[in-house]
Amino acid sequence: MFVNGPRELMKNLIDKTCRGDISNSNCKVSQKITSCRSVLSHWKKTNVTNAKVKILDLQERLEWFQSQTFPCSFVVDGIRRELQALVLHRVLEFYGKATGQCINFTKSSISFGDKVAEESRVYLSQAGKEVLLKSTTGAMPVFSMGCFRIPKTVLSKITSMYANFWWSSETFHKKIHWISWYKLCLPKAFGGMGFKDLECFNQAMLAKHASKILNRPHCLLARFLKSIYFAGGDFLSATVGARPSYAWRSLLFGREILQKGLKHRVGNGLKTRVWLDKWVDDPLLGPRAPWRKNVTFDVNIRACSLIDSETRKWNQMKLQELFVQSDVELISRSQPVIHKEDFFIWMHNKSGIITVKSAYWLASREKFNAKIPEAFELPSLNGVRGLLTDWRSWPWILWNLWKRRNAVIFKGDGLSCEEVVQKSVEEADEWFMAQKLEKEWRLSDGADNPRASTKWKPPPPGCLSCSVVVDWCEKRNLGGGSWVLRNDRGVVLLHSRRAFSGLSNKDEANFEILKWAVESMKSHHMARVVFYTESDVMIGAITRPEAWPSFSFFAGELKRLLVGSGEFSFHKVLRAENRGAALIAQSVTRKGLSQSYVASEPPQWLFEFFVNESRGL
Repeated sequence: MFVNGPRELMKNLIDKTCRGDISNSNCKVSQKITSCRSVLSHWKKTNVTNAKVKILDLQERLEWFQSQTFPCSFVVDGIRRELQALVLHRVLEFYGKATGQCINFTKSSISFGDKVAEESRVYLSQAGKEVLLKSTTGAMPVFSMGCFRIPKTVLSKITSMYANFWWSSETFHKKIHWISWYKLCLPKAFGGMGFKDLECFNQAMLAKHASKILNRPHCLLARFLKSIYFAGGDFLSATVGARPSYAWRSLLFGREILQKGLKHRVGNGLKTRVWLDKWVDDPLLGPRAPWRKNVTFDVNIRACSLIDSETRKWNQMKLQELFVQSDVELISRSQPVIHKEDFFIWMHNKSGIITVKSAYWLASREKFNAKIPEAFELPSLNGVRGLLTDWRSWPWILWNLWKRRNAVIFKGDGLSCEEVVQKSVEEADEWFMAQKLEKEWRLSDGADNPRASTKWKPPPPGCLSCSVVVDWCEKRNLGGGSWVLRNDRGVVLLHSRRAFSGLSNKDEANFEILKWAVESMKSHHMARVVFYTESDVMIGAITRPEAWPSFSFFAGELKRLLVGSGEFSFHKVLRAENRGAALIAQSVTRKGLSQSYVASEPPQWLFEFFVNESRGL
């Protein structure tokens, strides 16, 4: 670029050159262009017109000041700072234009220090390098990985930098890499260091973006991509297309791992094909289509025809008629969510929402299984399994085996295998008994100190507190439920107890007992009730149903039950804050008191407890 003054001078020089060439009739156009270029080049060399010339001029000024005999260190330092700032400013501007991440110089600052040396890596231990690689360098390319698929050449260069930093101790001296980097990326439980595999991490981040397009089809990005790449289909069956963009190909790369972790859930059942779609969650084989029981069947049958509209659950008579008994049990575990369309959930997370951590676990496990299958093959313990009854004794077995080895080598005597196991079990029992006694002492100290234990907290003024507790017995599939209704002064108004049998898991017990508590409050015509429970799953499914799609059935049933209720709200608390209700629920599973009842006062055996709790004692 040229400033306004020299621009007129340059124009006159070029016009003069062209007029001189015109006098020669045999002059060609290429010769005229060559003459003009030579004039322009000579003018640029003799005039200060760009930043490079300015930098050279500053360097000359710096050399001149350094050659003087009088003290001028402050002038030299000022010129040096000006020169470095100019170069750094140009670098940052070039970075902003190239990447689109422009830097706001008015809100940014750079700090330099003379205590940071290049030899800092010499003083870092392997533990320090591990922390630095996992915290700092591992988070550097996250922004780019979340948008595009990084080329393998770039990933290999970054990985090479990580490996050089891990193995070398000096700046310009390389050392032997004794173990390949992908083996260091294995989890520590399988012999690695737990470093991130950048390719798997990139695919996991893209899989999370792909899940947003799948679960939010009405967002602007999903509608834009649908209009271009899968106008007549869905995202999971979309192809690359004729002229795909790099962003679309990157999303398809993330979709590969997304499809391996999805599980089909039945909503209203209008789109689920019974015999073709994989909607049965088999714990051994994974998602699959149901087995056919009859020789003749309807190929076009949909899942909506198997739902009972009154109970909003599966019609057991139709299930028994079409499917084998094992499939009936598997289908009955997850009830349909009739208030929404059929949807997908992520099977490697309890909430059903994909996370980068779970997607990275799936991608890295598949990659490592293909490259290092021996890392996941644990040694057989069939010989020890019969002798060892308590797996908590395993550390003591290893310690006694080491002591037996030393005794055999240095003394020529040692214990037998049975004696090693017996001694290890005895030492483990002694240690766990000591831990149990210490825990009891701490609890007794906390009971003596009122401030050390968590207590019941009153609800807001004018509201009622309903403490709901579930005590689950997995061996008998029995759940003990109780609720205690108190006012803001802590006075017990009502309490109830009930036994729930025939439940499959604790989450179902939490749902049934919380549903029973809400129905009880509605039947007693209670308003402005705050429910306190320790189940974070139920609280999350009610307050944030989009973040807990695996529990959409529970959330839908509770919301339907809350229609027309008198200002009900839900909060999560610790069991220590619901201790009175917990003692009532435990009487079902631990004392066998399965009789259900509703009473207007606290139970007699807990009367003093509730009185002291209302007084804050």
